Amino acid sequence: QRIPTGFKEIDDLMYGGLSTVEELLVIIARMNSGKSWICTKMMETAQANGFPVLYYSPEMQSSYLATRFDTWREHFKNNELFTGKYSQEYLNYIDNLPNNDTHAYILEDKDMPDGVSVRSLSPLVKRYGIKLLIIDGLSYMKDDEKYSRDSDKYKHICAGLFNLSKQYGCAVVV
Repeated sequence: QRIPTGFKEIDDLMYGGLSTVEELLVIIARMNSGKSWICTKMMETAQANGFPVLYYSPEMQSSYLATRFDTWREHFKNNELFTGKYSQEYLNYIDNLPNNDTHAYILEDKDMPDGVSVRSLSPLVKRYGIKLLIIDGLSYMKDDEKYSRDSDKYKHICAGLFNLSKQYGCAVVV
């Protein structure tokens, strides 16, 4: 199966989206250039198309990430949501969220006091049938093998994420 990203040009190039057979997509850009917005759009599109999503957000609280999700989903103004200006339409939307059949989860560091690693993510991916795993900050992840050099650490984590993708049939976006 292919998971649409929400970006037509990318989906066209990738035969309909991200693969659930094995997929590791790494997005690299400067700080504050929109990587998290892109990942949130991917999360929203995957969930809207029936693919359960787990989004690891070490820098942004889940409430902020959720307002971005709501901005993509229903085109609410993010600056109004961010400042707590909730319309009745938004409150109704929030009330109806539990009726969604497909889940989107946000994981913060506080949810995993021993650190987030491939080993700690694997049971969550398996338990919830995750089809898209988004890691919004590779440098925050703990390496299960504790390599001393960052380059070795990142290679090992990415290799582990790719193996997780193959094992559980989920796409991984870093």
